[in-house]
Amino acid sequence: MGTARHLSRAPIREAIVDIQINPPATLEQVARVVDALKEEFPRSNGIWQATFGLQVAEDGTPATQNTLKNQVGTRLENGREPHVIQCRINGFSFSRLTPYRDWAQV
Repeated sequence: MGTARHLSRAPIREAIVDIQINPPATLEQVARVVDALKEEFPRSNGIWQATFGLQVAEDGTPATQNTLKNQVGTRLENGREPHVIQCRINGFSFSRLTPYRDWAQV
């Protein structure tokens, strides 16, 4: 087998490891994980899910339904390295952003 070479402009811009869980966790459980990671990943933002409905009556009159917005997790960054962690009620994702060279960096 040949040796892998580094491509200076590789088409891969991000490596992601994503784990889905079922049944979902609670936001309190997610908050405990976020709290445990806050020293290494001090930047955080909520991850929100929104749903809304739109109906059109026979006369063409649109009517929107109330928007439902729920927090489903937290996105974490450390600011020093191009790593992002998403802690969600339905799973966990780890991303290595550009510059992404090889799996050893991940």
